[in-house]
Amino acid sequence: MTFSRVVLSALFAAALCTAQISPSSSTDVYCGQFQTLVSPVSGNIFSTNEWGDDGSGASCVTVPAGDNSFSAEWKWAKNPDNVHAFPNVQLTSPTFPVQLLNLTRLNFGVDWSMAPSDGSSSLSAIQASADVVIDMFLDPSWVTAMASTTKPLYEVMVWMGQFGDANAIGANLTKSPPTYKLNGTTFSLYTGPNGAGQTVFSWLAQTNLTSFHNDISPLFNYLVDHNLLPTSAYLGSVQFGTETFHATSNVTFTASNFALDLEKGIKTSNALGGVVPNLALIAFVGLAGVMALL
Repeated sequence: MTFSRVVLSALFAAALCTAQISPSSSTDVYCGQFQTLVSPVSGNIFSTNEWGDDGSGASCVTVPAGDNSFSAEWKWAKNPDNVHAFPNVQLTSPTFPVQLLNLTRLNFGVDWSMAPSDGSSSLSAIQASADVVIDMFLDPSWVTAMASTTKPLYEVMVWMGQFGDANAIGANLTKSPPTYKLNGTTFSLYTGPNGAGQTVFSWLAQTNLTSFHNDISPLFNYLVDHNLLPTSAYLGSVQFGTETFHATSNVTFTASNFALDLEKGIKTSNALGGVVPNLALIAFVGLAGVMALL
């Protein structure tokens, strides 16, 4: 990145924050490329994460007092196919890390919205492209799963918002993706590698879900039951935010009432759409295996 690009990006960010955000003693505003705030209340980590900054815009994250909401105002004018930033909150839990073998529930809740900042037009009118996702990282090593978002072998995303041309990795190559119905909503599964070499599993909701309060562990169970994820993998990070691609004017994303509750235990049921295992078949296969050893 050249010096002139850095200066222009910094000036744009300053103008964005000054024009649209009014900081107060109870509000924190961040417009830097990789700025974070660790909440003294919950330990949740709020981040600007402008990892794809190309100098064509900026993103500012506002965290009000109270710890249970944040907003991001952004605009990126160039390279509409690229992710420019992922403003997000990383939710903490004393249960981390948790091995999939022992993950019995993953309750996640959030309410969110996205709209043009000036309120005078639609997102399509300003050519906005973005997604709204839960982003999770897993690895056979619990240390790696906890310490990084680029080194874990697996990334699992749950898309609850899709705007413009934003699309999941592998979506352009899959005509008939497998689906799973979770609490009445059908999710389609897409798979592919990202630029960091991770295997990415993306669950796309068939419609935008602006209020989401569900147990998403069945989506992990599906991946395990179909031999896509090993039960030995550890879940070490859960983030929620928006991947911002492009817009010709400012967009505001808000999130509130986010909550995470993990439960460990011994799994007692199969998650393949509520299918009950055939115990007679299991007993027969087990007996056949014993006989083969005699």
